[in-house]
Amino acid sequence: MGETFKLNHAELKILKCLYSNGCTSQYNSMTVEEILNKDKELTTYTVVYKNLKKLRNAKCVNNGIMNGHAYTYYLLDKAIKMIEGKETETSQQTGNNTCISYDSNSVRAKLTDIMDRGLMLKSIAVNAGISESELSRFKSGVDALKESDMKLLADYLNVVYIPRWNKGEKMKLEKKKTTNRRRKVSLDLLNELES
Repeated sequence: MGETFKLNHAELKILKCLYSNGCTSQYNSMTVEEILNKDKELTTYTVVYKNLKKLRNAKCVNNGIMNGHAYTYYLLDKAIKMIEGKETETSQQTGNNTCISYDSNSVRAKLTDIMDRGLMLKSIAVNAGISESELSRFKSGVDALKESDMKLLADYLNVVYIPRWNKGEKMKLEKKKTTNRRRKVSLDLLNELES
């Protein structure tokens, strides 16, 4: 498992500044300069920008609409819950894979994401030690899992990592394969003609 995502002082100041100014949608958002003007403890543009980038990667803030050439930022639900003290467990980072907490919505979202990347429901059920029919009903939102099963599933999904293919890379690989096949066919034809 990775280490728990913890806020530093500057990140907390940024989140509180966005929260106190009602920046909760892409239309109600602030630029780095506006954040600097509102909070005098945040001293440099670079500090605020780098911390916003880190918060964005942690899914706490997102980019709003552009203000001229400047990006704007607003809070996501995770950050709002953190500020209001409602979030009991913060995200953990393991490489490119984000660990999830044990609430059913985040587990269901992670399950759907993993399945969209190609892992079959039956395989997940077998590896997590959960009934396939229960897992199917949970995924569709019809039924809830027992707390022990939820923990098993969340722990399993936290360690599963399936990379997402870039369409351009996939097309290059397919093109390379067809080129190699053509070369082989051409060589076979030449060999036949020589014999």
